[in-house]
Amino acid sequence: MKTYASALLGAVVYAGSVPHYDAPTRTLTVPVDGVDRFHYTFGKGGAVNGIYDLSIMPGTNLVAKSFQGETTDRVIQWTYWN
Repeated sequence: MKTYASALLGAVVYAGSVPHYDAPTRTLTVPVDGVDRFHYTFGKGGAVNGIYDLSIMPGTNLVAKSFQGETTDRVIQWTYWN
């Protein structure tokens, strides 16, 4: 997670937009071209428990719900094709 977050934030800052993190609510909002685009929410342990695309479907969590009601963290995979 640390490497992914660093790469994501580095790419965003390089593009000229600066993300903002709100510690009390554990949320990260990432702008694209000066407009808030992605919203991430984190659990108390740091696990990503919400990803929202504010431009397309702001009320829909893109992180899948548990399969059978498990209380474990969801695993997020990132694939990058160059």
